[in-house]
Amino acid sequence: MVIYPELKDFKTNMNVSYSDQWLNIRSYGYYSGGTKWKDVFAVAVDTKYPIQDQFYQNSIEYQNNIPHMKAALHFMIFSGVLFLITVVWLTLGAGRKPQDEELHLLKFDSRKTEIAAAVIIFVWVIGSYFFFVAGIDGIHILFDGITGLCSSYGAVESDTFIPSSYVPNVYMQTLSLGESVGVFSYGVFTFTCFFAGYLSLVRRIKAKSLWENSLLRSVGVFLGKVFRDVKLTKKTAGLLILYFLFQLFVLLDRDFFLVLLLLIADAVLFYYMVADVMEKNRLRKGIQEIAAGNMSYQIPIDGLHGENKTIALMINGIGTGLNKAVAEAMKNERLKTDLITNVSHDIKTPLTSILNYVGILRQTDPADPKVQDYLNILEEKAQRLKTLTEDVVEASKVSSGNISLEYMDLDLSEMIQQTQGELEEKFEARNLAIVTDLPAEPAVVHVDGRRMWRVLENIYGNAAKYAMPGTRVYATLKTDDTKVKFSLKNVSEHQLNIQAEELTERFIRGDISRSTEGSGLGLSIAKSLTTMQGGTFDLYLDGDLFRVDITFPRVKAKGNAAGATEESKKKSSSGVS
Repeated sequence: MVIYPELKDFKTNMNVSYSDQWLNIRSYGYYSGGTKWKDVFAVAVDTKYPIQDQFYQNSIEYQNNIPHMKAALHFMIFSGVLFLITVVWLTLGAGRKPQDEELHLLKFDSRKTEIAAAVIIFVWVIGSYFFFVAGIDGIHILFDGITGLCSSYGAVESDTFIPSSYVPNVYMQTLSLGESVGVFSYGVFTFTCFFAGYLSLVRRIKAKSLWENSLLRSVGVFLGKVFRDVKLTKKTAGLLILYFLFQLFVLLDRDFFLVLLLLIADAVLFYYMVADVMEKNRLRKGIQEIAAGNMSYQIPIDGLHGENKTIALMINGIGTGLNKAVAEAMKNERLKTDLITNVSHDIKTPLTSILNYVGILRQTDPADPKVQDYLNILEEKAQRLKTLTEDVVEASKVSSGNISLEYMDLDLSEMIQQTQGELEEKFEARNLAIVTDLPAEPAVVHVDGRRMWRVLENIYGNAAKYAMPGTRVYATLKTDDTKVKFSLKNVSEHQLNIQAEELTERFIRGDISRSTEGSGLGLSIAKSLTTMQGGTFDLYLDGDLFRVDITFPRVKAKGNAAGATEESKKKSSSGVS
């Protein structure tokens, strides 16, 4: 190939582009001389290689390596696929263990994201430095090959220039076994560092802690707190900045007077720091006293300033609040004691009757007509115990929230009529007349049928027990576009000298003498069940007048409302609660 200054004179028998080769060669002329290129470039290679030089050796190596190129290519593809499979497998399994599906993080994963990355990079840099300093030739040769640093032949004279692009890589170093081991060891080290950081990153992403546990986020949160509390931090930060600038100025100027002022400022700062520590110790003592159980302890606020005084007042407030909490806890303990006492009394009375009548029955002739009366009394007392047990269990479920609701649409008007029918005998036994005012249209509400039946049963049952005999009980149901309101009012037989709120507490009765058969849980259960179903429960006392109001959101009537009501009635009648 001969290249002249003019493209038209270009000559070659090689399969190359004339223009590209011509421009490429001409560019070297400009670079070398800085003037217009006027040289002639010629190159020729004898492909028969009559001389056993480096070109000949390269040709022999090329012919020897050609048969292995296909196998090497297949091995490279297989290695690449295996590497990708390994990466995917490690990624999917990162943080997971065969025995469970929980995510397991390492202690390293709890470090700040940026700090963890810096640690891994630092370890790799130090390790790489060690490998290079150790003088492992294989690594140097490897990096030389990567960067294209290799030996070549060429001659450069004053009037002859051979571009490097035409100088073949006639010599390439090979690696010995020891050098190969060194390169392999370095590769394993680099791979380990990379995958340690990569798998930690994957675990952080799975645990959603990559950003949450990042140093940048922590700095942002800190700055956010600073800006939110700018009133508290602005003064302190400003004074510290001015103080540091003053110290820097003094150190640079080295003036005696300024140094003296600096010492005075240091003394003042030391005084305030010591005073602040003493105030903090006072706060710490107050916290220790309260933590030890001395909740009446109050931190003396004399001598406290600024934020420390505010904190002391808040700690004293905590002590006062804890005292109130203890008092409330003691009240609850008393209520528990009353609960045990009341339940014991309510269980003891019918149980004593049962035992007495069982003893009488054993001594009575079975043919005696009185036996049937005794059996009726036993059944009544047993039913009393059953009702009391059900009330206690129901109150416990409601209190703990361990109760499930099955909502349905039902007509509250129909359920009221059914409830009155079920308790008609009880009202007649006390000569009570029920005056009912129900709307003509359906009053559909979305509630649990069984629980709603229990609410109405407890309300009507309370009236049947405590209303003055020979009086009227008024039941009213009103509706509008958004709500359904049911009211039941009566005149109490006994004087009510308590607040309306107290009647919904457990084991509280209007009958102080406890001469009736109530458990004191009926209204409490009714209120809790009403509230759980999205309604409101209100009690009103005006002298001896007693009124209960329950309100529920109204829904449009559906065809299955009556059926749902009937189903709930059957369940309630069968003793399901």
